Amino acid sequence: VIPNGIPPPLPVPSRDAAREALRRKGWPIPGDEPLLVTVGRLVPRKGVAEFAAAGLPGLRARFPNLRYTVIGRGPDEFTIRAAIADAGAAENIFLPGGVDDETVRLAYAAADLFLMPNRPVPDNPEGFGIVAMEASSYGLPVIATAVEGLTDAVQDGVNGRSVPPGDPAAFAQAAGELLADPLARADLASRARNHALEH
Repeated sequence: VIPNGIPPPLPVPSRDAAREALRRKGWPIPGDEPLLVTVGRLVPRKGVAEFAAAGLPGLRARFPNLRYTVIGRGPDEFTIRAAIADAGAAENIFLPGGVDDETVRLAYAAADLFLMPNRPVPDNPEGFGIVAMEASSYGLPVIATAVEGLTDAVQDGVNGRSVPPGDPAAFAQAAGELLADPLARADLASRARNHALEH
């Protein structure tokens, strides 16, 4: 078996330098507060709307100034925006739409965690999840639900945390534990980068 691969990442800017570069692009990037990122097509199986409604509120209670940036376009955007409005989370969630590859790389470098809150959708399975490996190659730990191809892309304790599907609160708790423990997050970030570059 030859596993999926990715090109080696370009030199990774520092977290602070990447955040400043995104600010210059007009993004509402926090100072040193948590930055969470999702990259992908906005479709129901990505689970972003459910996470915004049922998972993010618990994280916001612990980290009120966090920013969750969701990069991508797709038919679920209206549903996601409605969930954000219902949760009163407009100040915490940023949807820049589709962006160029360089901006995605800056987002990987600037973020603290990469989120994949996917949910099962009949007849529409998730593939391998190349973005999980891309994020890992930038030393970005991935929190993902254990569905379909993500069980191969994200190995619990190696390049992130794997969480059972259908439980946004548990997903948020896994993210919160890493946000609250910088040493554990740094250790997982190092392992994630090594895993992506060696596999």
